[in-house]
Amino acid sequence: MWRIVRAQGGLAGGAPRKLAVSPARLLDSFVVDSDAGEPSTPPSSASCSRQPTRNFEYPGFAFTRITERDVEEAIKRCTSKSPGPDGISPQALLLFLPALKRPLTAIYNASLSRGVYPQEWKEAAIVPVPKVPTPTSCKDYRPIAVGNCVGKVLDKIVLGQVSSFLESSKALSPAQFGFRKHHSAELALVGVLDPIREAMDRRRLSLVVGLDLSRVYDTIRHELLTDAMRDLNFTQEALAFFASFLRDRRATLRTDEGPHPGWRRFQVGVPQGSSLSPTLFNIYVEGVTRLGVGCRLHLYADDLLLVAETTGPQLREAIDGFNVDVNKVCGWLGGMGLKVNPGKCVAAIVGNRRLRQRYVTGDTPAVRIGGTPLAYRDSFRYLGITISEDLSWRRQVYKEIINKHYLQFYKDT
Repeated sequence: MWRIVRAQGGLAGGAPRKLAVSPARLLDSFVVDSDAGEPSTPPSSASCSRQPTRNFEYPGFAFTRITERDVEEAIKRCTSKSPGPDGISPQALLLFLPALKRPLTAIYNASLSRGVYPQEWKEAAIVPVPKVPTPTSCKDYRPIAVGNCVGKVLDKIVLGQVSSFLESSKALSPAQFGFRKHHSAELALVGVLDPIREAMDRRRLSLVVGLDLSRVYDTIRHELLTDAMRDLNFTQEALAFFASFLRDRRATLRTDEGPHPGWRRFQVGVPQGSSLSPTLFNIYVEGVTRLGVGCRLHLYADDLLLVAETTGPQLREAIDGFNVDVNKVCGWLGGMGLKVNPGKCVAAIVGNRRLRQRYVTGDTPAVRIGGTPLAYRDSFRYLGITISEDLSWRRQVYKEIINKHYLQFYKDT
């Protein structure tokens, strides 16, 4: 019983557990892998050819001057309490805000105008958080990066300007729902399920594939990200700032034990813990929505779903065409340095029970990623919701009931 309670976090306090591996080795697993990572397909391959620059009818993105009010509001929105490697906490900034907001405003404006992100703000302390009750290897830890809060304040201000530009200019595809104002996981689910339900009403089947991507934030190629921003009409001044923001970042490990493992440098990826990173990722993968594939794309950050409709008699031909689309998308992602894990990808054929029984048989061709066939599942998960092949909610309802009883049991005991 105590093992179960401990696994649920029911036992707190006491001496901190020792790391299962050395601090230096653990830090290397967080940093060096991405440092040495290469795209699974060279960026120059045809599968990753970038889409032509759009001809926008409005001016491109350029920074606007930061005001003291912007700085004050950004500092007040800092929810983190942990200081970064420089030892300065958000509470300290808030306490001395009347004296700091003017010099900070001047520093931030100089950073934007000169296209330089100070090196001291590129440092982070990584806190290893166990994924399992008893870690035994590096893979059992999740890295949580804590950056210097003075830099995080600027990140919040820049995020506001970039997000405002992306939304007002409609630069991002309507298919992308992640980390955008007036977009949510609920709306993303409605966008997936409503067309499938309408297809069922018209006695059609829906082919669905969910792609699993590995460590997407750690494998973003800086030069390809700046290319994507250039395609969205970011000015040279803005591009210089973001190139400096990404370049020469480094991290150390923060633990309750020594010795100190020193610092490691990131050569690829966007910084974990920065409020800018999710939006930069949205910009990075925007090109996938312009590949001209025949299927629908649904994105919520790095959760990517592909959906195609067909009639029952045309199912086999539709799967052949769907395979072309799926592999075109995977090829583009690979060319951008984003690794697709075929073994963790899911496939399903959604439709009315009678229609599936008639046309989905044991010899129905599989959807393939490269040479790997994906077995059709009777349900799949998207944004935390279990979706069944007949769009019934039995599995999701059972899951919620079990969770409620499980939590109530521990609450009562």
